[in-house]
Amino acid sequence: MSVRINKLLLNKYRIEKLISQGSFSTVFRATEQLIKRTVAIKVIPRSVYTGNRIRYFFTELRALGMNWGHPNIVSIHTVEPGDDEYVAYMVMEFVDGIDLQRMLSSNPPSLGLAVSIAIDICSGLSVAHQSNIIHRDIKPQNILLTTDFQAKISDFGVARILEESNDFAATVTGTRKYMSPEQYDGNYDLRADLYATGLIIYEMFVHRYPFSGQKHEEIKRQKLAGKLQMPPDLDPILVRFLNKALSPDPRNRFQTANEMKDELFRIRSQKYTEVASQIITNQSKPADWHDVLSTERNTWKIPAEVAKKVEFDLWYQKADAANKSETSNYSEKVHNHYKRANQQNSVNALKEIKQAALLGLNDLETIRIANKTFNKLLDIVEQQSREITSEELLNVIQKQPKLIQRQIADQLGSKKETTSVPEKGASLQNRKSLHPHQSLPPQSFSPKTPQVDEDRNPGYVLQTMHQSVQYAHENEAKRILAKAIIYSDQGRVRPAQKSYKELGDFYSQKARSYSERGNFSVVANCYSRAYLAYHSASKLRFARRSAHLAGDHYTQVAIDLEKGREWLPAGQMYEQSGLQYTNANQPDKANDSWSRGTICYFNYAENEHSKGKLTSAYKYCQHIISIGREMLTPSYAVAGATRLMNDINNNGQSVSSPSTMSGI
Repeated sequence: MSVRINKLLLNKYRIEKLISQGSFSTVFRATEQLIKRTVAIKVIPRSVYTGNRIRYFFTELRALGMNWGHPNIVSIHTVEPGDDEYVAYMVMEFVDGIDLQRMLSSNPPSLGLAVSIAIDICSGLSVAHQSNIIHRDIKPQNILLTTDFQAKISDFGVARILEESNDFAATVTGTRKYMSPEQYDGNYDLRADLYATGLIIYEMFVHRYPFSGQKHEEIKRQKLAGKLQMPPDLDPILVRFLNKALSPDPRNRFQTANEMKDELFRIRSQKYTEVASQIITNQSKPADWHDVLSTERNTWKIPAEVAKKVEFDLWYQKADAANKSETSNYSEKVHNHYKRANQQNSVNALKEIKQAALLGLNDLETIRIANKTFNKLLDIVEQQSREITSEELLNVIQKQPKLIQRQIADQLGSKKETTSVPEKGASLQNRKSLHPHQSLPPQSFSPKTPQVDEDRNPGYVLQTMHQSVQYAHENEAKRILAKAIIYSDQGRVRPAQKSYKELGDFYSQKARSYSERGNFSVVANCYSRAYLAYHSASKLRFARRSAHLAGDHYTQVAIDLEKGREWLPAGQMYEQSGLQYTNANQPDKANDSWSRGTICYFNYAENEHSKGKLTSAYKYCQHIISIGREMLTPSYAVAGATRLMNDINNNGQSVSSPSTMSGI
């Protein structure tokens, strides 16, 4: 049956165009009439397929059938029986594109596209090799490219199934230009395909064939000698790859297609990182470089999750470098202020210290309080009739709120010898706004309340709080939190923040639900956790609102406990409300809560004292004083706690050292 253009073949396929014609077969494009599918039909003439050639043909059928549907191997749909003129009609996948040879001769690929094509070839060979199939004729003409440049290996016509008992093939087949050195002698294995792939990759990287010469024998000698003509400006990582891929000794090459593919993956990752680094360095924020990099992602065909990790790693490096630079500048400025302070009189020294302290503050309310306190100190110092000593100035400072003591006391305390300077390179993150102290551990109060460790980030605190579950809703919260932690560990910032936002919304909803039932202690707990979640999501407005609501509800719980004269848990709840108001940037409310909390603690300490429980009384007096040091305006309970401690000591009553007592 003759095959003609625009004629039906076997009453099924309309022949549309001649695609290629070779020594052993002819390929046409056709349409399968029943389902309107475009296919490629390879017709096999009986005149050329005799003896071993017919065996090669059926080998191809077997090879393609064993790897049905692989994206990097041209698949076979079916085989139609032949007739007197043709052995068979192979109906195959139609690849709407060009072969690699045409690309190399007209418009060689970029490095990114070349690496992507090479990975595709290795993927197809890996599957074939796992079935003990050697292609034997890997060359650019047998690499077909789709319209989006996905590579597909075609023409397994000279492939041979290796018998399990054979280590090497014993026939010489394939195009001589792309044959491996050992293939000339007929003793070769799967690594012959990898050598041919190396030659193709060289042509894509360098845009020419690696060996010069007109005769096959001359090229063969160069292959055996391993003399590659490497351009002097070729990237060293590519040179190393090609030298290994084209080694004349098979033992020194890549041993499997997967090994070669893995190395190409590493090259792709490294080169994409270099490209992304250059783009990100020149852009100010992620929104600017996301679109710019999308083109590079498509060129390198790098998976989205891999590209995003590379990009965010680079962004963090850039941010870290900027942070170190800012830290260095900050440290230098602080250093200069304290250096000048050490060389001047008390008034000017205090002014320098004020400037150094203000450098480390970011919150406007805290800056206002610090400025006011420093000005008060300056008024005191300027009114002195004589130059005051460092010890006298330190004594004045110690009468001020703990907020300012933390900024300057250490430096002033050592001024008589040398100025204390923050260590250069200290992280800016360490200069965070101050959190209040920890409340003493509850002894008889439930539910548990969040205790925020000021040296740990909110995400870590959330993780610690969810190690045990007290309420049913916390199981769902753990699931959301686990998702956020996984994203964070992977460096996927946006998905992590989205999950933390989801967790904040979840706890806010639960807080409203429990509020309707009047369970204010659980409401406060939920809003506290919502604050931490929103803070981790960088949703600071939501975080402050949640902290404010948590403070209000802890206060309500404390008031109810106070009415029942349950002084210890009431003090703890007031302390928690103070913490939350601080997180909400409401210092006056925080101070009021701590003031009422110290009064509750003092009542509890007096009760313990009257019962003869001196260790417990002394411990809570210590805690009251520590709270007072944090407050802008300490309550009368601080003075009462001091008197009670002195009374215990003056009467010769022995108590354990507070530093060794349980719960401190």
